[in-house]
Amino acid sequence: MWKTLSSGIRSRGMIVLNVASRGIASLLLLDKRTTHSTFCIPLIINEESTCSISHGSLHAKLLI
Repeated sequence: MWKTLSSGIRSRGMIVLNVASRGIASLLLLDKRTTHSTFCIPLIINEESTCSISHGSLHAKLLI
């Protein structure tokens, strides 16, 4: 199902990033990426946690 949805969205000229919430689920994806690794999200989150995506980086441009 995710392949069909991704293809449909890409056919409209949009960017699709397929990521999984857990390592085991990521095994189903072609590039086997988790949300944490793709978007530099810390695994241990507290009040001071921040994402390490810098302004103007490839990750930032993909999120925009």
